[in-house]
Amino acid sequence: MSSIANLGILVLESDTVMRAVLRDILEQLGCVVRVAKDLGAAVKKVHELAPDLLVVSPYIDCMSGYDAAAFLRRDCPEMDILVVGGFPADDRLENRALNRAFGIFPAPYSPDLLVEKVKQLLTARLVAKTQ
Repeated sequence: MSSIANLGILVLESDTVMRAVLRDILEQLGCVVRVAKDLGAAVKKVHELAPDLLVVSPYIDCMSGYDAAAFLRRDCPEMDILVVGGFPADDRLENRALNRAFGIFPAPYSPDLLVEKVKQLLTARLVAKTQ
């Protein structure tokens, strides 16, 4: 089976510190990790990278991460999406993610758990491509 190293990950996170932390965590996988602070920057990165995975916060500065992810998926329909972060006690947001076929990974989480989740998603992607 092929390695997940060199697959592309785009992180869409408006918070500067979280964006850097997520990049550092995900680079442990050997993947090509790009970051974007807003939807405009993310659109450019999607066109440059055609990422295999979008890791997005549930909330971006001016919109929901769900809406941003759905918008970006129009330009890159094969991209997997993982919504990472805090979810309020409102099942409607979780259902919204699941209805759009987005993976969810609620906070709090450890870096090791996030790396493991991303490994699972990217490995499943590689397996699906070989079938």
